[in-house]
Amino acid sequence: MTTLILAEHNNTEMNVATLNAVTAAQAIGGDITVLVAGKDCSAAAADVAKIDGVTAVKVVDSPEYENGCTLAATYKSSDESLTLKASVAF
Repeated sequence: MTTLILAEHNNTEMNVATLNAVTAAQAIGGDITVLVAGKDCSAAAADVAKIDGVTAVKVVDSPEYENGCTLAATYKSSDESLTLKASVAF
């Protein structure tokens, strides 16, 4: 099973809340996928990819997500094949 985390970021760098969510997901166990959704957010996704314990990083780069988004709105755009154990939000 996989825990899905929606990354908190400002499109250029990750917010510490994402690291806190990964720490919580590690306590749950299993794979951890982090979804980075934003506009021109590749730098934030690169930050997320460096976190120990993150199994996969999914990126949805679109102008419609420049000012934030919800997990439900971006999950469908990312990968519906994930079987989730939990989603973690802070």
